Amino acid sequence: MPLDIAGRRATRIAKVGSDVLWWVGLLAAAVLTLMFLLSPVLVRSGLNQVAVQVTVENAGMPRTQPVSSTDTARASQVVIQERDTTRHLEFRTTDWRTFLMVNWVLLVPIPFGLLGIHYLRSFLADVLASAVFTRTNAARLSRLGWLVIALAVVAPPLQYWRSWIVLKRLDLDIATLSPASPDWIDGSAMFGVLLLVLASVWRYGVELQQDRDLTV
Repeated sequence: MPLDIAGRRATRIAKVGSDVLWWVGLLAAAVLTLMFLLSPVLVRSGLNQVAVQVTVENAGMPRTQPVSSTDTARASQVVIQERDTTRHLEFRTTDWRTFLMVNWVLLVPIPFGLLGIHYLRSFLADVLASAVFTRTNAARLSRLGWLVIALAVVAPPLQYWRSWIVLKRLDLDIATLSPASPDWIDGSAMFGVLLLVLASVWRYGVELQQDRDLTV
C-alpha cells in the first residue's frame, strides 16, 4: 500500500536521520576502538579521566570532597563530586590496565545500537518502497524490541560492575563508599515492549493484507 505525500516525506526524513545515525555510530565505534587500542599512549598524554557513580553513607558530605589514594599511578586527583541527586567518584589514572578494565563496558551499547539502527534503516527503506505490511518488517520490529529490552536489562548491572571494579582496585582512604545501586527505572524497556506490541499488530496487518489479496 503506497504512502500519501505527507507520509512519504516523513518517512524519507526518518530514513535520512537513521542513515546519519548509522554513519555517526560507525565513526564512534571506530574512534572508541582506536582509543582503547591506544590506551597505553592516551593515559600518559592526559586523556585519562574516569568517573563512576557511587553511594556515600555519610549524607552530610560537602558537594566536592578530595579523597586520598595510596597508589597515585592507578588513581590521582581523586574527588567525590555531587551531581544533582547522585555522587560520582572522579580520578585520573596513568595505569592503562585500570583504564581499560573500567571503561570497556562503554563499548557494549555500540553493537546493540548499530544493530538496532540497521533494523530501522531496513524497515524504513521497505516502507519507502511501498513494502509496508510484510513479515520481514514485522520480524524487524520484533528484533528491535527485544534488542531495546536486552540493552535496558544489561546496562544497569554493567554500570554497577564498573563502579565495583573501581572501588575494588583503588586503595582509597575512605570506607563509606559503595557502588551505586543499578537504576532499573528506565523508559527504554517499556519502549521495547511497545515495539513488540507493534510487531504483533504488524503481523496481524500482514495477515489482513494476504486475506485481501486472496479475495481480490
